[in-house]
Amino acid sequence: MLAVVVHIAVAAIAGWLAVEAAHYARKHPNRDRRDPRRLRLMKILPIGGWTLLLLSIPMILLSDASHDDDRTAMSIASFAILGGGILFLVMYRNWYVAFGDEEVTFRTLAGVTRSFRYSDITDYSVRRSDQGPMLTVRTARGVRLSLNIRMYDASPLLAQLQFHQATGRWAIRGELRR
Repeated sequence: MLAVVVHIAVAAIAGWLAVEAAHYARKHPNRDRRDPRRLRLMKILPIGGWTLLLLSIPMILLSDASHDDDRTAMSIASFAILGGGILFLVMYRNWYVAFGDEEVTFRTLAGVTRSFRYSDITDYSVRRSDQGPMLTVRTARGVRLSLNIRMYDASPLLAQLQFHQATGRWAIRGELRR
């Protein structure tokens, strides 16, 4: 009975910490140090990535030293955890979005850098999801950007979209600042 209570308490604390981390990330966007215009993924990703990476190394060593029949399963699990940690670190390193006066530049999780001018936008939509409103923008060249507008400050892009809806044309440099 005590073990069940402890498990429930640990799960409740972990859930509370996850909610607090998400709330903090929304209030304090993660900006790149070298270019403050760039918004990056939450800092919890590299923390989780390094944690998984550091946990997997002793697991790999222990699975190699094991003489049990579960040696293969432990090796597979430890390499899967290692791969998850590396994946989180690569995702954090690669992805960013930067909103300028005339264009949006972003890098995908795969590390491909793309940019488009606001005037190239042909279609945009906002849809509801579990994490918040998701803005999807498509351009004439086929570039597609989808991001959570509650988590990332996309106010320059949203201002351009509102201007386009009101006037039927895209704002030129400095026109939205007036």
